[in-house]
Amino acid sequence: MSLMPVDAITLITHQVSLFGPQHGMVEEGDKCARHVAATNFRIWPTGGGGGCMSGQARKASVKYDPEDSDDDDAQLLLKRPSRNGKQDSDYHALALCLDFIFPWRRRRRLMQLRERKRVARTNATLAADYGHSLAIRHGLRVDCWGTNADGRAPKNGVTGDFIAVSAGEGHSLGLRRGGRVACWGWNDEGQAPPEGVAGDFVDIAAGGEHSLALRRNGNVVCWGWNVEGQAPPDGKFGNFVAVAAGSQHSLALHANGNVVCWGWNEFGQAPPRGVDGDFVAIDAADFHSMALSSDGRVVCWGRNLEGQAPHEGVNGDFIAIAAGGYHSLALRRDGSIACWGLNTNGQAPPEGVEGDFVAIAAGEGHSMAMRSDGKLLFWGYNAHGQAPYKEQIGPFASAVDVEGEPWQTYKDGV
Repeated sequence: MSLMPVDAITLITHQVSLFGPQHGMVEEGDKCARHVAATNFRIWPTGGGGGCMSGQARKASVKYDPEDSDDDDAQLLLKRPSRNGKQDSDYHALALCLDFIFPWRRRRRLMQLRERKRVARTNATLAADYGHSLAIRHGLRVDCWGTNADGRAPKNGVTGDFIAVSAGEGHSLGLRRGGRVACWGWNDEGQAPPEGVAGDFVDIAAGGEHSLALRRNGNVVCWGWNVEGQAPPDGKFGNFVAVAAGSQHSLALHANGNVVCWGWNEFGQAPPRGVDGDFVAIDAADFHSMALSSDGRVVCWGRNLEGQAPHEGVNGDFIAIAAGGYHSLALRRDGSIACWGLNTNGQAPPEGVEGDFVAIAAGEGHSMAMRSDGKLLFWGYNAHGQAPYKEQIGPFASAVDVEGEPWQTYKDGV
């Protein structure tokens, strides 16, 4: 039943956590609030028995606004008669019988979260760094553009059953479907051993002169240059679900949503305490780092000289991120791309890039993105041919093409 509010009311706000299909009660001061699973509100006077079930409820109303509430918290606005108003007798309790909290809304948010995780994980089908770019062609071969100094970007590509690629400053990595890492390019610090690295890996990241790979069990393996502690030979142990590498720092995304950082931290790009949050994706560049929150917001830290890492973050309904040398990209759910940071070569146009894109990557001075039809678009610095102005005809591998094993190791089941 619906109860009309009285003339004089006081607004009281309660936060009621949702932990299961049990009914609960809320009264003034939350004295006997119990976990509830919401709604379709039915309000009735209660009586007898003492405690919060004693007495009679006054005329009241309850308001629940799903647009202002999280799936895990229902905000109940209880309006009660003022004790100083016309009806100042005791206010005892309202019992709320709550059936379902807009299950369609929860399903929608879970679908959005799954999409962010899926796109974030398979955004690794593209990669870019200082002078070269990589993309997995449909059929699981890596195509390369740009300078091939030290063999980092062979003109004929690299054949193999690849499901992810990563570009470092002078080397490249490819993750094979079986979990082995292939390496090519500059290897002066052991960052790209020609024989590759055997293991049951599920994610990879190429940094300045170091490399990372994530094992299926959640531990991180590191090799290459370790002068700043960015690639400890013993690796990093934890329940990690993704890795990223900057010039001389490293990141790992924990299954609980927090980011663990190690390596060079002169500009705050790798705080030893890490960065807490509810993150679903991470990326790193020379001097800044980024993370994508489960709600679609981008969080940035590190050097912000060119506006590439605004410390207030970037709001939006984003599903993927990419950190470049001094610029950053974020892919919106509608397929358009937001850009910020240095734009001297057109790598980060402030107005963004419109299109039906499904994946993005950012290099030192250029950017690339894949359309839903598998074609590639490049913009920015192209002195080495790393960002060809002509659209590249695919089809290149999309998220769907490489989806499934091994990325099913995400620990939360979403």
